[in-house]
Amino acid sequence: MIPASEERSIDGAMALERSRRINAAMIDILDSIRTNATDLDTVLNKIVHAAASLCEAGASAMWLVHGNALKGRAATVTDPRWMEFFKSRDRPLDGTSYLARSVQTGEAANIANTALDPLTKNSDYEQLMGPRALLVVPLKGNDGPIGTFGFARSTDRPFSDEDRELASLFASQAVVAVENSKLLASLNDRTRELDEALRQQTATAKVLDAVSRSTLDLEFVLNALVKAAVELCGAVRGTIWMCGEDGLYRMTAFHNLTDAQVAAFKAQPLAPSEKLIVPRVALIGEAVQVPDTAAVELAEFATFVSRAHCAVPMKRDGSVEGVFVIGRDHTGPFAERQLELLRIFADRALIAVENTRLFSALDRRSRELAESLEYQKAISNVLAAISRSPGSIAPVCDAIAETAMQLCLALDATVLLREGASLRLTAYRGGLKFDAVHLPLDRSYVAGRSVVDGATIQCEDLLAAAAEYPLGVELARRMGFRTAMAVPLLRDGVSIGCILVRRSDVQPFAARQIELLRTLADQAVIAIRNVQLFEEVQARTTALQESLEYQTATSRVLGVISRSPSDVAPVLDAIAATALELCDAVDCTVRIRSGDVLRFGAHCGVHRFHGGDLPLTRDYTAGRAVVDAMPIQVEDLLAAGEEFPRGFQLAVELGFRTAMAVPLMRDGAAIGCILMRRNKVEPFTPRQIELLRTFADQAVIAIANSRLFEEVQAKTRELETSLAELTAAQARLIQSEKLASLGQLTAGIAHEIKNPLNFVNNFADLSVDLVDELEVALAPAGAVLAPKIRDDIADVSNTLKANLAKIVQHGRRADSIVRNMLAHSRSGGGERRRIEVNALVEEALGLAYHGARADKPGFNVTLERDYDPATGEAELFTQEITRVLLNLIGNGFYAVAKRAATGVADYEPRLTVSTRARGDGVEIRVRDNGTGISAETRTKLFTPFFTTKPTGEGTGLGLSLSHDIVVQQHRGTIDVRSELGVFSEFAVVLPRRAPSEGK
Repeated sequence: MIPASEERSIDGAMALERSRRINAAMIDILDSIRTNATDLDTVLNKIVHAAASLCEAGASAMWLVHGNALKGRAATVTDPRWMEFFKSRDRPLDGTSYLARSVQTGEAANIANTALDPLTKNSDYEQLMGPRALLVVPLKGNDGPIGTFGFARSTDRPFSDEDRELASLFASQAVVAVENSKLLASLNDRTRELDEALRQQTATAKVLDAVSRSTLDLEFVLNALVKAAVELCGAVRGTIWMCGEDGLYRMTAFHNLTDAQVAAFKAQPLAPSEKLIVPRVALIGEAVQVPDTAAVELAEFATFVSRAHCAVPMKRDGSVEGVFVIGRDHTGPFAERQLELLRIFADRALIAVENTRLFSALDRRSRELAESLEYQKAISNVLAAISRSPGSIAPVCDAIAETAMQLCLALDATVLLREGASLRLTAYRGGLKFDAVHLPLDRSYVAGRSVVDGATIQCEDLLAAAAEYPLGVELARRMGFRTAMAVPLLRDGVSIGCILVRRSDVQPFAARQIELLRTLADQAVIAIRNVQLFEEVQARTTALQESLEYQTATSRVLGVISRSPSDVAPVLDAIAATALELCDAVDCTVRIRSGDVLRFGAHCGVHRFHGGDLPLTRDYTAGRAVVDAMPIQVEDLLAAGEEFPRGFQLAVELGFRTAMAVPLMRDGAAIGCILMRRNKVEPFTPRQIELLRTFADQAVIAIANSRLFEEVQAKTRELETSLAELTAAQARLIQSEKLASLGQLTAGIAHEIKNPLNFVNNFADLSVDLVDELEVALAPAGAVLAPKIRDDIADVSNTLKANLAKIVQHGRRADSIVRNMLAHSRSGGGERRRIEVNALVEEALGLAYHGARADKPGFNVTLERDYDPATGEAELFTQEITRVLLNLIGNGFYAVAKRAATGVADYEPRLTVSTRARGDGVEIRVRDNGTGISAETRTKLFTPFFTTKPTGEGTGLGLSLSHDIVVQQHRGTIDVRSELGVFSEFAVVLPRRAPSEGK
């Protein structure tokens, strides 16, 4: 079973990780909204994937309202059948699904099992996806519902309230993204429209400008054509007659006529007829020649001036629009070449006339377009001001006033906005004075009446309308204007202000100018609405950023709490620094209650602080917050000296004015407080106070965690002590069991064999002495004995000495076996103490080497040392570890000597001893290049009485004793590696500290 404290730690860690993931997801989504403001699908897909992951939903999808249905926009499902269903089928808003109901009611729906719910049972969704737990959260925009957000998971785990809250948080992010996208799309659409119109008007203006520079003077061109035709056709004079709208032909151009002739011709328009040359050509539409005017009847036109005439029609689309006539003073017909040339000049004259008409029409159109372009440019300037100032109305109103004054040819222009029961001057441009910032909202002047009536009002002469506009007349006389016109700013049918233009003389504004002002008024309304939307978005963004900063700060403090479970100081330091950063104070202090005093916990800021204990009284802000167990804020400590005498004294000394203290509450009692101070009189906001409450709760959690950690640590130490004692007892029990198993054998050897063995050894030594004494005693008698007898006695004496020496040798071996068996049964030896490991190994190596040389003078081996300087000290039973090292090194010497005795060519005996630091332990290795050990033998090496040495060279207890000393006594390990005929290596790892002392 997991202890409750550990469960709480696990839960806290899980909650912290979940909070961190949520914060990371929120930051990622806000960054996506910022960088993908025009790509709504990208943002929505990021939201649905993040929400599905954090809500642990198998699938999530988002629908947006499109007309009277819901259209799928983003989903995490990868099943192609479901995606085809999601993309191709809109869901009607008829209340037959939880998606539609969430949009209609604005409420979330949480269905544990769609197969059991009447609304979803057997639905297309349920048949396609199968039974699921379903969570539906509505998306609520500023102007109403904009969509819905759905989550699904397997039915064995329905969605919790925490899941619904988290889903609502992601839904709010989706609403921000959709609203932001709509606003940017609207602004972009309007900007694109205006840019396109401006490009079109600019291109048209260039064309019109080019045409205007090519405009021809028709009279000059026609007169020049007549003169050229006369000169080239051999004539003396000529005229051009053009048909008017009344069907009569009038002289339009001439050459070489007297003034009297010109006057006569211009005074008499001609109608088409058969009698005269011009009317006849106009009537029949063909060229006519009169070789001699004297030979024709000219009764109706007596003052014909030439003797011979030629006339050609100027035809277009079968209609005679003019007649070109030339004449000369001598008779005779004009040549065909001259007639054709005259036709060419007639065509050119007709082209000139048509060009003039076209140029006139283009000129008129150009002027109209130029005026429209000017208006469009002005409107574009206003729209540019709107786009440049999304958060301020003043630049837009200034641009509107400037544009209205210029295009309406007014002396000044004013933008007035409604403010309660008056109109406030917002923008002004012009040469008149406007000395009234606020005007009453009534019908006594033009601007007021326009706003009250919601209509365009124009007064041509205010000085003549005293009865209708009393205040307007007063303003006109005082400010010096006569004509005034006001256009209201209408939003949803309600007037929110007006644009006023004035002239100093009596000159009404034209309909075109009135229409322009209405357009500017619409733009002003758009700008005001944009500013309001921008301010709302900014306010919401600021709130979200502030919430994100607070959540980040809270997560930072929680991170410190998780990293410092046993030390509350880093947590209090983090709380002080974070609170100081977010609450705009000059310093922050955390104090912890200890009996009747407040002790210093943490401080961050510019002020010096009292590091000692403070008495727990109500004389200062922090003390009162702890005593009263409630937040205490003093806006100005210098003005509250009687109520907070100690606080007043500190304020005077340190120079601060405002103080705020929030208690650390645990189980209804204050255990400390957080104190914030400012140098100026500026109260802390409710949001900041709430943040301090959160930090106070976190400080309480940290203190509680620290205490719990200390309790857990104390309990852990107790358990480790108990475990060490239990381990020692277990070791003693194992040792006791071993002694019990070997008890009879050891007791028999030690107590039954020991005494007789001592007797044999002692009497063997004594017998050797007696033999020596016998030889001395028989020496005198040897002279009388026969040589053979003396030799026999000497042989018997020598044999007896040899037998006694073998008895002594084997007796000593038996005594060694007894001693080793007694040592094997012991549980420890000597006192455990700290010793330098490298020095201990070097000492054992020297002892073993000199012992081997003393035992076999001809023994030779190369010793290699590899000592790690970082090995350091370890707590060991020095005598016992020395025995282990002597045994391992001695076995290595034996192995290399045995291999050298085999006569291997170029063999050099070598033994290597190395040490290494292994963190909380040390490692000692002994490696030789002797005979090696077989795999079968390695499995029996540490078995008591097992030996590979010949009889008389080993007892079989050395490695068994070494194993018990390393593993049982020191809680270490001993391992062996070997390859026959190559090497053998023993590795001993020992802990640096006695196991009973813990970590």
